[in-house]
Amino acid sequence: MDRLTSDETVQYQRQHGIKTSTQLPRDGVMDVPHPSRGGSKGYPYHERVRWLEMWSTNPDSVPISMISSLKRWEKRLIPYRQTGGKREQQMSGHHLYLLVLFKKIFPQASASQCAVFVACHSADNRVFTDREISAALKRLNFTRKKGSTTAYEAFSPRNLKRHFQFWNYSFPAGVVGVRRRDLIDIDECSFCVGDSDQTYGHAVKGLRVRKVGNYGRGKAKLTLILAVEAGDPALESHGHRVICRVPYRPNEAPIEFVFDMVACEVRRRWANIQDENELHNNICDILDSRAGLGGFDELFRNCGYVYEEESTSTGMAPAIGEETKMGEDDMDKLHI
Repeated sequence: MDRLTSDETVQYQRQHGIKTSTQLPRDGVMDVPHPSRGGSKGYPYHERVRWLEMWSTNPDSVPISMISSLKRWEKRLIPYRQTGGKREQQMSGHHLYLLVLFKKIFPQASASQCAVFVACHSADNRVFTDREISAALKRLNFTRKKGSTTAYEAFSPRNLKRHFQFWNYSFPAGVVGVRRRDLIDIDECSFCVGDSDQTYGHAVKGLRVRKVGNYGRGKAKLTLILAVEAGDPALESHGHRVICRVPYRPNEAPIEFVFDMVACEVRRRWANIQDENELHNNICDILDSRAGLGGFDELFRNCGYVYEEESTSTGMAPAIGEETKMGEDDMDKLHI
Protein backbone atom coordinates (compact mmCIF):
# COMPACT_ATOMS: atom_id res chain seq x y z
CA MET A 1 0.00 0.00 0.00
CA ASP A 2 1.40 3.41 -0.97
CA ARG A 3 2.38 5.76 1.83
CA LEU A 4 0.20 8.82 2.28
CA THR A 5 1.75 12.13 1.35
CA SER A 6 1.97 14.86 3.97
CA ASP A 7 -0.94 16.74 2.35
CA GLU A 8 -3.07 13.58 2.33
CA THR A 9 -2.17 12.90 5.95
CA VAL A 10 -3.29 16.35 7.10
CA GLN A 11 -6.46 16.12 5.00
CA TYR A 12 -7.33 12.76 6.59
CA GLN A 13 -6.72 14.19 10.07
CA ARG A 14 -9.00 17.15 9.38
CA GLN A 15 -11.78 14.96 8.01
CA HIS A 16 -11.70 12.65 11.04
CA GLY A 17 -11.30 15.28 13.75
CA ILE A 18 -7.72 14.31 14.62
CA LYS A 19 -5.27 16.96 15.79
CA THR A 20 -3.33 17.99 12.67
CA SER A 21 0.38 17.20 12.60
CA THR A 22 2.95 19.94 12.10
CA GLN A 23 6.53 19.95 10.78
CA LEU A 24 5.81 17.21 8.26
CA PRO A 25 8.30 16.72 5.40
CA ARG A 26 7.28 18.64 2.31
CA ASP A 27 6.11 16.59 -0.69
CA GLY A 28 7.67 16.99 -4.12
CA VAL A 29 10.89 18.60 -2.89
CA MET A 30 12.88 16.52 -5.37
CA ASP A 31 11.44 18.10 -8.52
CA VAL A 32 10.35 21.63 -7.64
CA PRO A 33 10.97 24.32 -10.29
CA HIS A 34 13.99 26.60 -10.07
CA PRO A 35 13.38 29.64 -7.80
CA SER A 36 14.09 31.96 -10.72
CA ARG A 37 10.76 30.87 -12.22
CA GLY A 38 8.84 32.27 -9.28
CA GLY A 39 6.77 30.61 -6.60
CA SER A 40 7.70 29.73 -3.04
CA LYS A 41 8.68 26.07 -3.26
CA GLY A 42 12.35 26.74 -2.47
CA TYR A 43 15.39 25.02 -3.92
CA PRO A 44 15.04 21.39 -5.03
CA TYR A 45 16.86 18.70 -3.12
CA HIS A 46 19.79 18.29 -5.54
CA GLU A 47 20.43 22.06 -5.59
CA ARG A 48 20.60 22.15 -1.80
CA VAL A 49 23.09 19.28 -1.79
CA ARG A 50 25.24 21.01 -4.45
CA TRP A 51 25.34 24.31 -2.55
CA LEU A 52 26.21 22.53 0.70
CA GLU A 53 29.08 20.73 -1.00
CA MET A 54 30.36 24.02 -2.44
CA TRP A 55 30.11 25.69 0.97
CA SER A 56 31.96 22.88 2.74
CA THR A 57 34.71 22.85 0.08
CA ASN A 58 35.18 26.60 -0.37
CA PRO A 59 33.12 28.87 1.93
CA ASP A 60 34.14 31.98 0.02
CA SER A 61 32.49 30.69 -3.18
CA VAL A 62 29.03 30.98 -1.66
CA PRO A 63 27.14 34.33 -1.66
CA ILE A 64 26.71 35.91 1.76
CA SER A 65 22.92 36.04 1.23
CA MET A 66 22.78 32.23 1.24
CA ILE A 67 24.66 31.64 4.48
CA SER A 68 21.52 31.53 6.65
CA SER A 69 19.83 29.12 4.24
CA LEU A 70 22.89 26.88 4.15
CA LYS A 71 23.02 26.72 7.93
CA ARG A 72 19.35 25.76 7.99
CA TRP A 73 19.85 23.11 5.28
CA GLU A 74 22.77 21.70 7.22
CA LYS A 75 20.43 20.99 10.14
CA ARG A 76 17.39 19.93 8.08
CA LEU A 77 17.80 19.19 4.39
CA ILE A 78 14.14 18.32 3.71
CA PRO A 79 11.84 21.35 4.30
CA TYR A 80 8.61 21.17 6.28
CA ARG A 81 5.22 21.02 4.64
CA GLN A 82 3.75 24.43 3.85
CA THR A 83 0.64 25.09 5.94
CA GLY A 84 -0.51 28.25 4.18
CA GLY A 85 -0.58 30.21 7.43
CA LYS A 86 -3.90 28.65 8.49
CA ARG A 87 -4.77 28.50 12.16
CA GLU A 88 -4.86 25.09 13.76
CA GLN A 89 -8.34 23.74 14.34
CA GLN A 90 -9.48 24.67 17.84
CA MET A 91 -11.48 21.50 18.48
CA SER A 92 -10.24 17.99 17.69
CA GLY A 93 -9.68 14.58 19.18
CA HIS A 94 -11.70 13.57 22.22
CA HIS A 95 -13.24 17.06 22.45
CA LEU A 96 -14.80 16.55 19.04
CA TYR A 97 -15.97 13.06 20.02
CA LEU A 98 -17.72 14.43 23.12
CA LEU A 99 -19.41 17.13 21.03
CA VAL A 100 -20.75 14.56 18.54
CA LEU A 101 -21.89 12.29 21.37
CA PHE A 102 -23.78 15.11 23.10
CA LYS A 103 -25.40 16.29 19.86
CA LYS A 104 -26.44 12.71 19.08
CA ILE A 105 -28.29 12.46 22.40
CA PHE A 106 -29.53 16.07 22.58
CA PRO A 107 -29.65 17.50 19.03
CA GLN A 108 -31.51 20.58 20.28
CA ALA A 109 -28.74 21.58 22.74
CA SER A 110 -27.27 25.07 22.41
CA ALA A 111 -23.59 25.83 21.87
CA SER A 112 -23.20 26.85 25.52
CA GLN A 113 -24.70 23.58 26.72
CA CYS A 114 -22.33 21.67 24.43
CA ALA A 115 -19.37 23.60 25.85
CA VAL A 116 -20.42 22.74 29.41
CA PHE A 117 -20.73 19.03 28.58
CA VAL A 118 -17.31 18.94 26.87
CA ALA A 119 -15.68 20.83 29.75
CA CYS A 120 -17.20 18.50 32.38
CA HIS A 121 -16.27 15.24 30.67
CA SER A 122 -12.97 15.98 28.90
CA ALA A 123 -9.62 15.10 30.43
CA ASP A 124 -8.33 18.69 30.50
CA ASN A 125 -11.71 20.36 31.30
CA ARG A 126 -11.16 22.86 28.52
CA VAL A 127 -13.94 25.40 28.00
CA PHE A 128 -14.71 26.25 24.37
CA THR A 129 -16.47 29.38 23.18
CA ASP A 130 -19.76 29.34 21.29
CA ARG A 131 -17.90 30.34 18.14
CA GLU A 132 -15.50 27.40 18.46
CA ILE A 133 -18.43 25.02 19.01
CA SER A 134 -20.21 26.40 15.92
CA ALA A 135 -17.03 26.13 13.81
CA ALA A 136 -16.55 22.50 14.89
CA LEU A 137 -20.16 21.63 14.00
CA LYS A 138 -19.71 23.29 10.62
CA ARG A 139 -16.61 21.16 9.91
CA LEU A 140 -18.66 18.08 10.81
CA ASN A 141 -21.34 19.10 8.26
CA PHE A 142 -23.89 19.70 11.04
CA THR A 143 -26.49 22.25 9.97
CA ARG A 144 -29.16 23.96 12.05
CA LYS A 145 -32.69 23.05 10.95
CA LYS A 146 -36.19 22.68 12.29
CA GLY A 147 -36.53 19.50 14.29
CA SER A 148 -39.33 16.97 14.52
CA THR A 149 -40.44 15.90 17.99
CA THR A 150 -41.19 12.28 18.85
CA ALA A 151 -43.49 11.84 21.84
CA TYR A 152 -42.12 10.32 25.04
CA GLU A 153 -44.87 7.70 24.80
CA ALA A 154 -43.22 6.30 21.66
CA PHE A 155 -40.34 5.07 23.82
CA SER A 156 -42.38 3.27 26.44
CA PRO A 157 -41.48 -0.45 26.72
CA ARG A 158 -44.83 -1.48 25.25
CA ASN A 159 -44.62 0.81 22.22
CA LEU A 160 -40.96 -0.01 21.62
CA LYS A 161 -41.92 -3.68 21.51
CA ARG A 162 -44.73 -2.93 19.06
CA HIS A 163 -42.37 -0.91 16.90
CA PHE A 164 -39.90 -3.79 16.75
CA GLN A 165 -42.65 -6.28 15.94
CA PHE A 166 -44.12 -4.08 13.20
CA TRP A 167 -40.86 -3.96 11.24
CA ASN A 168 -39.50 -7.44 12.07
CA TYR A 169 -42.54 -9.75 12.23
CA SER A 170 -44.79 -11.04 9.50
CA PHE A 171 -48.59 -10.66 9.59
CA PRO A 172 -50.50 -10.27 11.90
CA ALA A 173 -47.85 -8.52 14.01
CA GLY A 174 -45.88 -6.77 11.27
CA VAL A 175 -45.33 -6.08 7.59
CA VAL A 176 -42.27 -8.23 6.85
CA GLY A 177 -42.59 -9.74 3.39
CA VAL A 178 -45.61 -7.66 2.37
CA ARG A 179 -45.20 -6.08 -1.05
CA ARG A 180 -45.21 -2.32 -1.13
CA ARG A 181 -47.86 -2.21 -3.86
CA ASP A 182 -50.22 -4.26 -1.66
CA LEU A 183 -50.22 -1.69 1.13
CA ILE A 184 -52.96 0.87 1.74
CA ASP A 185 -52.35 3.42 4.49
CA ILE A 186 -55.47 5.10 5.86
CA ASP A 187 -55.89 7.87 8.42
CA GLU A 188 -57.84 11.06 9.09
CA CYS A 189 -57.05 14.71 9.73
CA SER A 190 -58.98 17.94 10.12
CA PHE A 191 -58.82 21.29 8.31
CA CYS A 192 -60.05 24.71 9.39
CA VAL A 193 -60.40 27.90 7.40
CA GLY A 194 -57.40 29.32 9.26
CA ASP A 195 -55.21 26.54 7.87
CA SER A 196 -55.32 28.19 4.44
CA ASP A 197 -53.41 31.23 5.68
CA GLN A 198 -49.96 32.02 4.28
CA THR A 199 -47.63 32.87 7.16
CA TYR A 200 -44.61 34.13 5.20
CA GLY A 201 -44.13 37.17 2.95
CA HIS A 202 -41.69 39.94 2.03
CA ALA A 203 -41.35 43.50 3.34
CA VAL A 204 -38.67 46.15 3.62
CA LYS A 205 -36.10 45.39 6.30
CA GLY A 206 -37.33 46.60 9.67
CA LEU A 207 -41.03 46.51 8.73
CA ARG A 208 -43.55 43.75 9.45
CA VAL A 209 -45.42 41.82 6.78
CA ARG A 210 -49.07 42.91 7.03
CA LYS A 211 -51.67 41.20 4.89
CA VAL A 212 -55.35 40.34 4.64
CA GLY A 213 -56.36 36.73 5.12
CA ASN A 214 -58.15 34.16 7.26
CA TYR A 215 -57.70 34.59 11.00
CA GLY A 216 -58.74 32.09 13.64
CA ARG A 217 -60.07 28.57 13.36
CA GLY A 218 -63.39 29.37 11.72
CA LYS A 219 -66.85 28.11 12.62
CA ALA A 220 -66.38 24.41 11.85
CA LYS A 221 -63.75 21.77 11.16
CA LEU A 222 -63.62 19.71 8.00
CA THR A 223 -62.58 16.11 8.67
CA LEU A 224 -60.69 14.47 5.82
CA ILE A 225 -60.30 10.68 5.64
CA LEU A 226 -57.74 9.54 3.08
CA ALA A 227 -56.23 6.23 2.00
CA VAL A 228 -53.08 6.02 -0.10
CA GLU A 229 -51.63 2.95 -1.80
CA ALA A 230 -48.43 2.35 -3.72
CA GLY A 231 -49.72 1.03 -7.01
CA ASP A 232 -52.00 -2.03 -7.15
CA PRO A 233 -55.72 -1.08 -7.18
CA ALA A 234 -56.88 -4.71 -7.49
CA LEU A 235 -55.89 -6.35 -4.24
CA GLU A 236 -55.75 -10.12 -4.24
CA SER A 237 -59.30 -11.50 -3.79
CA HIS A 238 -60.25 -8.10 -2.31
CA GLY A 239 -59.31 -9.60 1.04
CA HIS A 240 -58.03 -6.70 3.10
CA ARG A 241 -56.26 -7.50 6.34
CA VAL A 242 -55.65 -4.99 9.13
CA ILE A 243 -52.36 -4.30 10.90
CA CYS A 244 -52.29 -1.67 13.63
CA ARG A 245 -49.57 0.87 12.92
CA VAL A 246 -47.32 1.83 15.82
CA PRO A 247 -48.58 4.96 17.64
CA TYR A 248 -46.56 8.18 17.92
CA ARG A 249 -44.56 7.37 14.76
CA PRO A 250 -45.93 9.71 12.05
CA ASN A 251 -42.63 9.60 10.16
CA GLU A 252 -43.36 5.95 9.30
CA ALA A 253 -46.86 6.66 7.92
CA PRO A 254 -47.01 7.59 4.21
CA ILE A 255 -50.49 9.04 4.66
CA GLU A 256 -49.12 11.69 7.04
CA PHE A 257 -46.91 13.03 4.26
CA VAL A 258 -49.91 13.08 1.92
CA PHE A 259 -51.83 15.15 4.47
CA ASP A 260 -48.90 17.56 4.49
CA MET A 261 -49.02 17.79 0.68
CA VAL A 262 -52.74 18.60 0.85
CA ALA A 263 -52.13 21.23 3.55
CA CYS A 264 -49.38 22.88 1.47
CA GLU A 265 -51.68 23.03 -1.55
CA VAL A 266 -54.47 24.49 0.60
CA ARG A 267 -52.12 27.23 1.81
CA ARG A 268 -51.17 28.03 -1.78
CA ARG A 269 -54.86 28.67 -2.49
CA TRP A 270 -55.30 31.09 0.41
CA ALA A 271 -56.75 33.80 -1.86
CA ASN A 272 -59.61 31.50 -2.94
CA ILE A 273 -60.65 30.33 0.55
CA GLN A 274 -62.70 32.57 2.83
CA ASP A 275 -65.23 30.20 4.40
CA GLU A 276 -65.86 26.51 5.08
CA ASN A 277 -67.66 25.89 1.77
CA GLU A 278 -64.73 27.23 -0.26
CA LEU A 279 -62.35 25.18 1.88
CA HIS A 280 -64.39 22.04 1.16
CA ASN A 281 -64.54 22.75 -2.57
CA ASN A 282 -60.81 23.42 -2.84
CA ILE A 283 -59.87 20.25 -0.94
CA CYS A 284 -62.14 18.21 -3.23
CA ASP A 285 -60.52 19.85 -6.26
CA ILE A 286 -57.04 19.08 -4.92
CA LEU A 287 -57.92 15.42 -4.42
CA ASP A 288 -59.71 15.09 -7.77
CA SER A 289 -56.90 16.70 -9.76
CA ARG A 290 -54.14 15.38 -7.47
CA ALA A 291 -52.61 18.87 -7.55
CA GLY A 292 -49.35 18.79 -5.62
CA LEU A 293 -49.77 15.07 -4.92
CA GLY A 294 -47.84 12.14 -6.32
CA GLY A 295 -44.94 9.77 -5.81
CA PHE A 296 -46.84 7.43 -3.52
CA ASP A 297 -44.55 4.48 -4.22
CA GLU A 298 -41.55 6.58 -3.28
CA LEU A 299 -43.35 7.69 -0.11
CA PHE A 300 -43.84 4.08 0.99
CA ARG A 301 -40.23 3.24 0.16
CA ASN A 302 -38.85 6.23 2.08
CA CYS A 303 -40.97 5.28 5.09
CA GLY A 304 -39.27 1.88 5.21
CA TYR A 305 -41.63 -0.38 3.25
CA VAL A 306 -38.97 -1.96 1.05
CA TYR A 307 -40.48 -5.24 -0.15
CA GLU A 308 -41.22 -5.24 -3.88
CA GLU A 309 -42.01 -8.94 -4.22
CA GLU A 310 -43.85 -11.32 -1.93
CA SER A 311 -41.42 -12.82 0.55
CA THR A 312 -41.19 -16.61 0.67
CA SER A 313 -39.51 -16.72 4.07
CA THR A 314 -41.59 -16.93 7.20
CA GLY A 315 -39.36 -14.46 9.01
CA MET A 316 -39.94 -14.05 12.73
CA ALA A 317 -43.13 -15.72 13.83
CA PRO A 318 -45.30 -13.60 16.14
CA ALA A 319 -45.81 -14.77 19.66
CA ILE A 320 -49.00 -16.56 20.71
CA GLY A 321 -51.80 -14.10 21.29
CA GLU A 322 -49.98 -11.35 19.43
CA GLU A 323 -52.97 -10.52 17.26
CA THR A 324 -55.04 -9.80 20.36
CA LYS A 325 -52.35 -7.56 21.82
CA MET A 326 -51.98 -5.56 18.65
CA GLY A 327 -55.67 -4.74 18.54
CA GLU A 328 -56.15 -3.52 22.11
CA ASP A 329 -55.86 0.21 21.42
CA ASP A 330 -57.83 2.31 18.98
CA MET A 331 -54.81 3.00 16.77
CA ASP A 332 -54.30 4.16 13.22
CA LYS A 333 -54.90 1.31 10.80
CA LEU A 334 -52.73 0.08 7.98
CA HIS A 335 -54.95 -1.86 5.58
CA ILE A 336 -53.47 -4.67 3.52
